[in-house]
Amino acid sequence: MKKSLLIALILLSFALTGLAAPVIWAEESSTSLAADLSDFSFTLEGTHYSLPFAFADLAAQGWELGEEGELTPGQTTYLTMAKGEQKARVYLANVGSASQSFSEGQVVGASFDQTSIHHANKLVFPDNIQLGSLAKDMLAAYGETAETFELKDQTIYTYSFLTGQARISVGKKSGQVERVSLFAPSAALALYKEATSTESLKQNLNDPDAVRIGVLEPFSGLYAAAAQMDFQGMELAQTMVPEVLGRKIALVKADNKSDQLEAYNVAQRLVTQDKVVAVLGPHTSMLSQAAAPVFLEEKVPGIATAATSPSVTVDNPYFFRVCVTDTYQGMALAQFAMESLGAKTAAILQDLSSDYSVGLCKQFANTFKDQLGDEAIVFEGSYKAGDQDFGPQLNNLMQANPDIIFCPGNYGDCALLIKQARDLGITAPILGGDTWDNPDFLKIGGDALDQDVYFASHYNASLALTEEADRFAKAYTEKYGEEPTAYAALGYDAYMLLIDAIERAGSTDPEAIRVALLETGAFEGATGTLTFDQEGSPVKSMVITKVVDGAFVAQEATAVK
Repeated sequence: MKKSLLIALILLSFALTGLAAPVIWAEESSTSLAADLSDFSFTLEGTHYSLPFAFADLAAQGWELGEEGELTPGQTTYLTMAKGEQKARVYLANVGSASQSFSEGQVVGASFDQTSIHHANKLVFPDNIQLGSLAKDMLAAYGETAETFELKDQTIYTYSFLTGQARISVGKKSGQVERVSLFAPSAALALYKEATSTESLKQNLNDPDAVRIGVLEPFSGLYAAAAQMDFQGMELAQTMVPEVLGRKIALVKADNKSDQLEAYNVAQRLVTQDKVVAVLGPHTSMLSQAAAPVFLEEKVPGIATAATSPSVTVDNPYFFRVCVTDTYQGMALAQFAMESLGAKTAAILQDLSSDYSVGLCKQFANTFKDQLGDEAIVFEGSYKAGDQDFGPQLNNLMQANPDIIFCPGNYGDCALLIKQARDLGITAPILGGDTWDNPDFLKIGGDALDQDVYFASHYNASLALTEEADRFAKAYTEKYGEEPTAYAALGYDAYMLLIDAIERAGSTDPEAIRVALLETGAFEGATGTLTFDQEGSPVKSMVITKVVDGAFVAQEATAVK
């Protein structure tokens, strides 16, 4: 890179699955967007920072280190930081990267999530434009935008300069500034895009007769770890079934960088330039919502791996998924609680900042009430992502004495909540959703999770629902030397399902593939036997998993009756 690196702004409060409502981001700002972006700076809690600056300057203000990861291989390291109830993510330049302008450890980007920053006025933007400002005030301050981009819930205004680019997202319903994003100078932007642009797997790509299938995943950014799990399943499936209709299969791999706008743009590139016949991915509902319009407009089918929001496939006959929806999951968990645990009453704790959590809780409660009456829900409480103290909610919950507790949400928040519940002497079984299917859930929750903690999962290697599940688990372990994850199983199923549809269609025509996908009947995959409803969502069993001695152990398979 030349002068600077693209400031990658990554959402901190999303769960791995589920579409959230418009999320408020607060990021670094220049002193004058309308004039010059060469001075990237922001003021936080009265301290002014101008990018790039030494990491020690930020650490000296009391921020503690958390998660560390690699944003772009060999170029940028990201660090999650915390200070009390506040959270932030900063990006550091690495020695040996494309840039010779930065020193190792210099902060070249920062991202703040207002759902964790409780006092928005601690972060200061230029021209008095703050999160919550009206769009008309923003436009008056920054002038006419060079380009706009429409998402479902937001309009993104893009300002481009020789020295960089700024994007300001405005909520369509609120009319307010909900996100401010600044990007490094255009030279760095070009280098960053070159480093993370669409790349293709080597296998079969030089064969002009190969069937080209797109893989649209967040290979960098917040969801990179989950995307890699998805892809390992797809890659394994390709080695097992490398041809279809007598032609080799070429996977065209594209990185959406965990960004909605990038997901839309990369989806277009895959379909219009790379000429793929179908697309696997993206991971997450947020990214799928952004890419879905492309599949509909270009009439090319897509199959999401872990996009669980019910709305993802609605009114889009070209978009499918291999994971069950949040609605289905909530019903399945309520059914398990009543039939297998014998619960007659339930308490609900929902994360109000997560559509995923709110949606699951609503469906769970409705199913519970339909069977046992309105009085069966004896307590309903709430919290927000990033909360550290759940004492008030748990003390009130104790008075209701429920048979079970349902609290789907981010695995980190829920692990902490469960620890505090057990410390208070609450012994009722605690149930959650598929976001708990993460090894870090065990690390954070520790021994507290060994006391009647259950969650729904798309797959568990210890409970094979089909013969294909056994075949997948054996092949995965031989190839990667470890037990397969649920996301790997979903990626595997997405690939195998698509190849099955192409075979049944007898054609690589996208429209013929779409029709064949919709007509899928009793497809045997690693995650179970599925058929599709009219919205392109699967009907199949879920695996109920229990934490036993610090490990995930499958208990039973459950399907909504």
